[in-house]
Amino acid sequence: MRVLFIAFYFPPYSVSTPVTRAVELIKNLSELGIEPYVLSQEGFVFGKKDYTFENDIKNIPVFRVKMPSVKRKYGDKSFLQSIMRNLFWPDGATLFIKRALPIALRVTKEHSIDFVFTFSPPFSSLFLTYLIHKRTGIPYAIDMQDPWKEDLYNLYQNRFQRRLTYYYEKRILRTARFITAINMPMVTAYRSEYNLKNVYFLPFGYRNEDIERIKPPQKGGKLRFLYAGTLGGNYKNADYLLAALDLFFSKHYGAKVEFYFVGNKTPQIERRLSEFPDDEVISIPYVEKKDIPELVNRAHVLLLLSSGGRHSHLVSTSKVYELLNMKRPLAAFLEEGWLYDLVKRHTPFLTRWDDTVGMAEIFEKLYSLWREDKLDKYLLGPEKEYSYPYLAEKLFELIKKHS
Repeated sequence: MRVLFIAFYFPPYSVSTPVTRAVELIKNLSELGIEPYVLSQEGFVFGKKDYTFENDIKNIPVFRVKMPSVKRKYGDKSFLQSIMRNLFWPDGATLFIKRALPIALRVTKEHSIDFVFTFSPPFSSLFLTYLIHKRTGIPYAIDMQDPWKEDLYNLYQNRFQRRLTYYYEKRILRTARFITAINMPMVTAYRSEYNLKNVYFLPFGYRNEDIERIKPPQKGGKLRFLYAGTLGGNYKNADYLLAALDLFFSKHYGAKVEFYFVGNKTPQIERRLSEFPDDEVISIPYVEKKDIPELVNRAHVLLLLSSGGRHSHLVSTSKVYELLNMKRPLAAFLEEGWLYDLVKRHTPFLTRWDDTVGMAEIFEKLYSLWREDKLDKYLLGPEKEYSYPYLAEKLFELIKKHS
């Protein structure tokens, strides 16, 4: 079976975990007998280019749509952006629809494509998929990593945009052969609101090769906490977490503890981190995916943060399934709900994202366990059901069933 995968975020144009998801599912599906073709873009870069996956995609045909060369820094906002939001729909990738459609129609014809599978966001990819289906009749499925009409990031500034979104979400979801979603609240919402039976839970996962490179933790001279991912902005509000660091160090002056924050950060968060002494808090910019296991090897405890916000019950931070399997204890600070309950089954080091005292107490508990050489009791994973080969098998069965 020949499948056209629409993946706006594809190597080397990085958006970290969504890129990993696309590459790993497509690569493993090809090993199961799917003949993949990928439609993506070049030009738009979130953070910086990431060349981790060059070998994974070297044998996969990738068709690129030229986009404006924009290097968007995490947390960047401007007055022009707010104006542009009123003019464009479904999102800032609208140009992708216009430029990708003729390429998609050519590829589907020349390569006799049987099925289209689309990763979303951006939501422009959903509308593009719908247009391909209307022009060709080729069935499609979609992977929803963010809810659409709930407008988590305030894309839609006027009523006309919102009405378009409500109308086309309903049409696109109902026309799809099936839908995958990264968390159960989204699955439940689509099943109930649109009376759909063909919605399936397919979480983010971990790469086997990453987990294999992670070694047992070594005690060393300091307890090292590692946070890897974006920090600041919607759903990554770190104010209470950083206040917990202040509280911990005020009570444990000179403690042999280091906190590493790796990844894209808003300017406000960068300034806040710079207020800590260099031997307590270390800020590292975005690193390529392939370098994450080495950072984990130098750490003792991993940190997970997902703060409350607009429709936060539908949000699942993409890092959770990796962190639950990385052979380290996990300290998690989350909004109460489905994700909170999931993580609670794996780690006792859990509290709300805005519980400053609770977070500081967790740091104290982990520091005590580290000094007593008792952290190994809380090492996590890996669990097969969250590996990408396993998830690709589930997706393969869905494609066979619904195509």
